Amino acid sequence: MKKLILIYFLLISIHLLSQKSDSIFIKEWHINVKAGTTVNVVNKALYAALNEKNTNIVYQSDGTSYFINPYFAVGVERHFKKHMGFHVNTGFYQTLEKYTTSNKYQPQFSGTLSSNNLKYEQGATQYLNNNVFLEFLPSYILNNTRIIGGLNVTRSSPIVSAKLTITDVTSGKSEVTYIKDMPEESYHVYTVVGILHGIPIKTREFTISITYFGLLQKYDSGINIAAGFMF
Repeated sequence: MKKLILIYFLLISIHLLSQKSDSIFIKEWHINVKAGTTVNVVNKALYAALNEKNTNIVYQSDGTSYFINPYFAVGVERHFKKHMGFHVNTGFYQTLEKYTTSNKYQPQFSGTLSSNNLKYEQGATQYLNNNVFLEFLPSYILNNTRIIGGLNVTRSSPIVSAKLTITDVTSGKSEVTYIKDMPEESYHVYTVVGILHGIPIKTREFTISITYFGLLQKYDSGINIAAGFMF
């Protein structure tokens, strides 16, 4: 996948350098506003990190394959060659993970592992990331279609909501506790590839875009699907 990305940018660079100056072409600025949805998949890197740090607790996905949340962006396009442009976008999107935990422990150390005070803890957790992003996306423009690829810098502000069920192994009695937490913010850099197509409407374009972020699958990964206007 890394090789494909390098080849993509190499082709774009060669095309840019090989273009002759076009006296007829007029350089243009465009503003694009769009809204839609983010569909993210299971973040395997998250569970790997959680299980590595916590040897007593087992973290795993709750079985959900994908999650759907809102997406919004506003940006500018600099159309500086007949077939070349550059997009700078900023906006907001959410990614979600739902996972379960399980753990057996003794509330007080008694020297031996006795079933008399053994507890079994089960958790159902929702990990919601509120993401603010900035994108730098070179584009190849053919008529009203843009093929885009570049980088996304995201600041994630997570909100964690959990339901913990603690069961006494001996008595079978259970106690339920609800927890809500806001871990520290973090920054991530994602690779982005996609396509944006415009449908001319008088002096504007109605746009439909699909972009995939997280090609390296180091953090979250998913698809942004959006519609909007470019003017």
